[in-house]
Amino acid sequence: MHPVLLRGPRLTLREFHHVPRDLDALHAMLGDPETARFLPFEPRDREDCADQLALYLEEAASRPRTVYRLAITLNRDGADAQDAHDAVPVGNAALGLDDTAAPGSAPADCGRADRGRGGGGRAGGGLTPPPVRRAAAYRPAAPPGRLMDMTTTSYLSTDEPYRASYFWRGPFARETYREFGYLIASLVTAVVGFVWTVTLFALGAGTLVTALGLPVLALLLAGARGLGAVERGRVARLLGVRLAGPARRRPTRPGLWGRITAQLADPAGWRAVAYQVLMFPWHVFCFALSVTLWSVGFAMALLPAYNWVFPTYVGWPGYRIFDYDSNGVHHTYYLQHFWQVGGASLVGILLIFLAAGVTHLLTNVSRRAAAALLAG
Repeated sequence: MHPVLLRGPRLTLREFHHVPRDLDALHAMLGDPETARFLPFEPRDREDCADQLALYLEEAASRPRTVYRLAITLNRDGADAQDAHDAVPVGNAALGLDDTAAPGSAPADCGRADRGRGGGGRAGGGLTPPPVRRAAAYRPAAPPGRLMDMTTTSYLSTDEPYRASYFWRGPFARETYREFGYLIASLVTAVVGFVWTVTLFALGAGTLVTALGLPVLALLLAGARGLGAVERGRVARLLGVRLAGPARRRPTRPGLWGRITAQLADPAGWRAVAYQVLMFPWHVFCFALSVTLWSVGFAMALLPAYNWVFPTYVGWPGYRIFDYDSNGVHHTYYLQHFWQVGGASLVGILLIFLAAGVTHLLTNVSRRAAAALLAG
């Protein structure tokens, strides 16, 4: 088949691929109860979505092709066609040609959709998904005259399949350095969140016997919610995962006390507290590991560019690896020959590739944690 790739200023329409990334994104859309509220079917489980994806691929391979089900992705600055194929879908669209509407949609007469054969065509808006093999047919009410309907959701699952190809292109991908920036900034946000949580929890628990305890705990939850919103924004901007914020719990009683009790009964606030506590050691570990790998990798990779400094200004014949005395014997080792410096540089380059892969895996854990504890 000839893959479809339609690029606009902000969005790209591309074919679905049989990879976990596209399956996870489709399940995040079609399995989200909030999204399904506006669609003519119940939320789908992962098995249903796997059937959907297989059906999409069957339709794409059919000849003649009369149904186009395409993934919608967001364009990034400077992104090329390969970036679009690797991007996580944020929605899907359907188009039916000739007299065949996209399954699960009401066709609307849009004139000659297939000029090549000179026949009048009908294009159906794709209120997706189509019926899976074991499901009943859907009867959505698509407004007439619409060529395409799109399904989107504010929550994306981005468990990117970690492939060998990613290892080799990791240091050249912009997403890698966004992920690294996320890990660096996480040290600051983790410290702020942990200090806020531990301090106010200790103060609130210690003053529960007085009238001050419950308001302090309510303030703790409100602040944790705010920190959770900041974290969702960072995850969206730097990790490419948009998480819907949890709905705010409405007070059942009027007045200040009603707001305090509603805040204390808010499960989203307690999940945000748990996030600040549980992710603090993880973010500290990620910061230390990623900074070590990247700094050592670049220092070793660039050694040929600055190794001349040591004999010129320091008095060493090259970069000194160790220098110590043991049992009256002096041990020293310098990187001074071409093969030594070149070997160290090669190891540094490999470390950079390893650092990119480790950064990706570390941020995948952060994506999952944010989706589990901070999403609505």
